[in-house]
Amino acid sequence: MVHFKNQKMLILLIFLFSISLCGCFEPKMKLVKEFGSEGKASNEFTGPTDIAVNSKGEIFICDTGNNRVVVYNSSYEYLKTMSGGSVSMRGPYGVCVDTADNVYVADTENNRVIKYNPSGNIMLELTSTVKLGQQKDPMNSIKRPYDVAVLGDSRIFVVDSLNRLLVFEPTGVCSNKLGSKGSGSDAFDVPTRLAVSQFTEFEKNFYVYVADSFNSRITKFNSEFKPIFEINDKGVMDYIRDPRGLAVLPDKSVIVADCGATPLCAYSASGIFEGSGGSFGAGRGKIMSTAGVAVDLTRKRVYATDQLQHKVLVFSIHKEDFKSKASE
Repeated sequence: MVHFKNQKMLILLIFLFSISLCGCFEPKMKLVKEFGSEGKASNEFTGPTDIAVNSKGEIFICDTGNNRVVVYNSSYEYLKTMSGGSVSMRGPYGVCVDTADNVYVADTENNRVIKYNPSGNIMLELTSTVKLGQQKDPMNSIKRPYDVAVLGDSRIFVVDSLNRLLVFEPTGVCSNKLGSKGSGSDAFDVPTRLAVSQFTEFEKNFYVYVADSFNSRITKFNSEFKPIFEINDKGVMDYIRDPRGLAVLPDKSVIVADCGATPLCAYSASGIFEGSGGSFGAGRGKIMSTAGVAVDLTRKRVYATDQLQHKVLVFSIHKEDFKSKASE
């Protein structure tokens, strides 16, 4: 009888250990709200992809199928649609906001990146990848940019369909081109999302994070563009399949939007799985196809788009402490 009880206890311990490995006991991002439905009206979307939030809590959504970027307030009410200028947007797939609340849009099918000031006026258009000293050539252009990110010093980072990471100075001049198609640590296969750690007066270095979709991984690079590590698992028992959303928090922890049973995954600064949110499926609180994720630290919210269900989901954040760790 004693042996039987010990055996049951052993089985229970093995079961609990296996659950902890798969992340089931990790912090969860709880659903707060969801909004949107399929259509072309101001409160509707058609295949929404990327999403970003500014300091006011205003939400910028790439309504890709409707060829527009729409803006909502922090109460999820429609505010406006951003203008593409003299050329209408076509399939915008990426959006980000810098520390000064300037907005950057990857206008994918127009092969350009647009910078707007906080008032919504166009300040800059990026189309060329010609570096200083190079001759201008029609072939030296951005090709279907997927995403854009900006450092605190206003340098602009872009990933495009040629599997490149492009770096631009604040003036719009391209200063670096990296990457090619492949599975090596310095190559990409459809880099759908991009994020950077913010440059502050306390840290000399920065980090670049790329969601490498077809290679099923997130790669972290240092300021010399050398790979530091890859993230490719969801709590050991599951793996990243098709990452299409990426956000980096002040403490260098990462939130990834991925297809599969665990749509939202949180990782520590060292790439260790530490939380999850949402579940795969149709209906309220379910996500069928994530395409973007954003974090509002002030309001402790995580936003995720669902491209197939034409909606935005709002989750509570998975932890409270986001103090910047400049030494990392």
